[in-house]
Amino acid sequence: MMLTILTFNLRCPAKMDGVNYSPLRMPRVMEKIREEKPDVIGFQELEDTALSTLREGLPEYEFIGAGRDRDYRGESCRLAYRRETVEVHAMGHFWLSPTPEVPGSRYEEQSGCPRVCTWAMLMHRISGQRFAVVNTHLDHVHEKARTLGLNQVLAEADRIRRETGVPVFVTGDFNFPPEEGTYGLIGQFGFEDLTRDVAPTFHGFGTVDPVRIDYILAGQPGKYAISRWHECNGGVYLSDHDPVMLSWDNESTEAAHPGA
Repeated sequence: MMLTILTFNLRCPAKMDGVNYSPLRMPRVMEKIREEKPDVIGFQELEDTALSTLREGLPEYEFIGAGRDRDYRGESCRLAYRRETVEVHAMGHFWLSPTPEVPGSRYEEQSGCPRVCTWAMLMHRISGQRFAVVNTHLDHVHEKARTLGLNQVLAEADRIRRETGVPVFVTGDFNFPPEEGTYGLIGQFGFEDLTRDVAPTFHGFGTVDPVRIDYILAGQPGKYAISRWHECNGGVYLSDHDPVMLSWDNESTEAAHPGA
């Protein structure tokens, strides 16, 4: 049975983006999601206005998570799931910091932007397969902060995997290419980079040389396929990042199934 998981950095609203200003792109973003119908979406740079737009335009999806600021507002790494195909059994979020339960907290080595992670324990209604998705957005300035943040995220993903036995996936904008040393943490925690052969994803609306910084990781063997949503119509993109979607044949996964 096929289940799909998408990672999608939406790009926060910035009028300097011109024709790619977020509110102008949002109708096509929602149209694309309705066309492809991903079962789970890990968003990055999802701010409050865009969240309201998506909730209204995509009523078939439920959104979970919180904003990264002290008041739980601002940019978020929310997860969205299709109510028709997926149900949630548990969820949570934490800040990438020495005090992960403190809203708006961050590492000393980090930029001024707090970073947050959202996780969920889910079940595919069609197959009955239980699984978890952990979604994040790492620091854009300091490698040390990215290393600390990814270590924290993968430690949590590994904890979920060990304690529940379910397949675990990590999605997000990691803000580093595979050449950065932080990349080595993926293998150290026993996760596989399913996006290792995907084309570069960040292109700055076609203004920079593309680089691969968007990832989907798996914590278990399985039958997976990866596709990249690359669109440009009249200079308008879905985002400054190309979303990446995982198609997972969950009947082939070598991990615990319901009742195991």
